[in-house]
Amino acid sequence: MIPKRLKILGKTWKVKTVAKRIKVEDTEALGSSEIEHCKIQLSTHMDVQQQKDTLLHEVVHAIDETLALGLTEEQVHALGAGLYQVLSENKKLTRWLGE
Repeated sequence: MIPKRLKILGKTWKVKTVAKRIKVEDTEALGSSEIEHCKIQLSTHMDVQQQKDTLLHEVVHAIDETLALGLTEEQVHALGAGLYQVLSENKKLTRWLGE
């Protein structure tokens, strides 16, 4: 189940799901993050693995924007995909981090 809220750098972010692609500027996306409203939107117009990958991608955007890191979209994509792979294939690590 997709979490409805996430704690990111001490703030509670709302996660809203929508059944269509999300309009971001002049393009369509599978997810978006809004730092001003601490809100992440996630399209359910994809399979569960892609939803998880996309949610982590948006979390990386939230961290990047909050800390003013200046990551490129390619860097955000790579970090999100890398985190998804490590966390999804290492359940013991995920449980240990949550303790």
